[in-house]
Amino acid sequence: MPDDEKSVELDQSLFAFQTSLARAREANNATQICLFLKKCGQIYLEKEDAPKALTCFEEALQIAKQIQEKETEAQLFGYKGLALKMLGNYGMALESFQKSNGIASSLHQPVLVCDALMQMAVLETDLNENQKAVDNLVQALEITEKNSDSQRKMRILSLLGDNYYALGDFDKAEKYYLTAYEIAGNVGNRSAECSFLTKRGNVSLRKGDKTTAIEQYEGALVIASELENRSAEINVLGGLFRANALGGDAGLATFYGERVIQLAHEINYFEAEIINIHALSTFLLEQKDFDKALSYLERARQLAEENQSPDWLLTILTIIGQAYYDKGENEQSLEVFSRVLHVSQMYSEKGIEAKTLGYIGSILADTKRFDEAHEQLQLAIDIAQELGDLQLIGNDQMLLALNYREQDDLQNAIQYCKAAVETYQKIPSQEMVEQADALLAELESQQR
Repeated sequence: MPDDEKSVELDQSLFAFQTSLARAREANNATQICLFLKKCGQIYLEKEDAPKALTCFEEALQIAKQIQEKETEAQLFGYKGLALKMLGNYGMALESFQKSNGIASSLHQPVLVCDALMQMAVLETDLNENQKAVDNLVQALEITEKNSDSQRKMRILSLLGDNYYALGDFDKAEKYYLTAYEIAGNVGNRSAECSFLTKRGNVSLRKGDKTTAIEQYEGALVIASELENRSAEINVLGGLFRANALGGDAGLATFYGERVIQLAHEINYFEAEIINIHALSTFLLEQKDFDKALSYLERARQLAEENQSPDWLLTILTIIGQAYYDKGENEQSLEVFSRVLHVSQMYSEKGIEAKTLGYIGSILADTKRFDEAHEQLQLAIDIAQELGDLQLIGNDQMLLALNYREQDDLQNAIQYCKAAVETYQKIPSQEMVEQADALLAELESQQR
């Protein structure tokens, strides 16, 4: 249903429940008050109004405890957890799900226990505590198997696959996605079939089996097209782009990359459009197709500005600057990086500011404007020191050493090279220390 229609329907339902709640309060009917507070809270959750949802669930919980409605209490702790999660309070959300699980377990309510375990696992997945999530999901899976609950089982299998994928165990991820895919087929859930085929394609791609990945993505694309599910099509086309890019088929990779960008544009899906422009333009730059890449990057820049996304704007502008630099157009690159510098300062992005000063210093050095280059690189080092970014400090010290070598100023070159060695030793980065030591040895031999 369109968003406007859904919003109207939710408002109507909320008004009806609030009216019923008011009558229940007048009648001092605690059971009814608790019920309608829960219903109002659920509507607020759907409307993504977490504070109001939490207020409803908190009051309902107090009543449920007073009238000793333990099953309702378990449900409400679960809903309270969802509201807290929406507010970003993951610690208290997890506590609420654990309380829900504890009460449901004492009541021998397997469905409530299963739902609580799932919610705990989802939260743990978001916190990158994947093994904890797996442990809870395995318990939940056992419950669904005892109760022949296909829908919950399919959801749990999907979550298990996601967690094993995050853990890098792709064989187990494929195993769970395949079982979920088979259940989706048995219950006739085509949308779920599409989702699991896409996830299986992702696993195959990570395992390096590009041929199988492409077959799975193509199967998912057929289903997504049948269902006219544009979001699913975008996901699958993105997979086909990656698979063909990794497989070395530049023509098909570009074809699918352009299709997914066009589709995302048609449905006004900003994130999908800019993410895929970023991916395609990066690929095109690897292919040395600078003009085509830059045309897409210009579109991405416009999108970032239109959607007021400074993070994307800085990312895209940086890639544009690098593209012009790699293309040999130093003045154009310098102009773009000057804009990156301005935007990073505007949004107080000190890390990006320091890196950008480094880029500018490198370009100025390439054009033999060494005094200006040294000034920019020193500014970059000063900011990196404020941030405690040793890697950046060392890199800029190395650039200064190389610049002074270009000017035949071996004394300063050696000084900055020694500083870089000391910085890299603090990280520590053996590889970078070796590189700096090699340059230092070369400089000192020249000085002799």
